[in-house]
Amino acid sequence: MKRGRKPNAVVKVDKFTGHVVGRYRSADEAAKDNGLSLDSVYTVLSKRLLTKERCTFRYAKDYDPHEEFGAKRNRPIVCYTLDGKVAGLFPSNEVARAELMVGQTVVSRACVDSWRTVAGMFRLRRLERMGEAL
Repeated sequence: MKRGRKPNAVVKVDKFTGHVVGRYRSADEAAKDNGLSLDSVYTVLSKRLLTKERCTFRYAKDYDPHEEFGAKRNRPIVCYTLDGKVAGLFPSNEVARAELMVGQTVVSRACVDSWRTVAGMFRLRRLERMGEAL
């Protein structure tokens, strides 16, 4: 029988949706299952660093489905056609970039400059939160 502290359960969370995509009995199990070092997982769990990946880790007891990961970077983006109709809604710059198949800088600049278009077909606007009126 092992002695010592009882391990803290860990959840793997999708940073864009806030949904749990994995559950682990301990940080060690999470590290092994995701091919990471235990130190890396502990650094993310202490909230000193976010992962570059789509997912991050939280202790199960501290998990908040409404937590925003990098709130400025992950503000939702609405995509309009040139005639003003809503063509899409993206939860973050990264998702908009992937869906529109353009560079990150193109999305960022199009959100700042209202006259700038993406691929000559769309205009973008950054929202404060997902529920904001389009």
